Amino acid sequence: MELPILISRASIESEVETAVSKYHREQQGRAPVSIRADLFRDTIFVRSSGVFTDTEQKLLESEEGKVLVRSSRRELRALTRRHIEADIARVTGLDVLRSYWDMDVRVGEQVEIYILAANLEEKLALQ
Repeated sequence: MELPILISRASIESEVETAVSKYHREQQGRAPVSIRADLFRDTIFVRSSGVFTDTEQKLLESEEGKVLVRSSRRELRALTRRHIEADIARVTGLDVLRSYWDMDVRVGEQVEIYILAANLEEKLALQ
């Protein structure tokens, strides 16, 4: 994939945040309260907070509910991760080799990590 001409680091991070927000709206029916994407070499780190729906918030009041929310989110991510990886590839102009995901049900925060096929920071510096 080719990187679009004259793209800045900030615009890529912003577009990744938009793509992640869209993905969450499609998967959970709502976007996280806040999303922050950071590019570091060939890796994009995304941290989202306020990720739970009202129903999930109720479930989180019990230990069994916490297990259910975490496992259902993990399963949904496994089934749909190719969609967000394709969006990240489109934004960056680079294939996504791998992605990782985890969440903390205690604070309603999750992290996503995308490993790109090349050092995007380096490509941006060469523009």
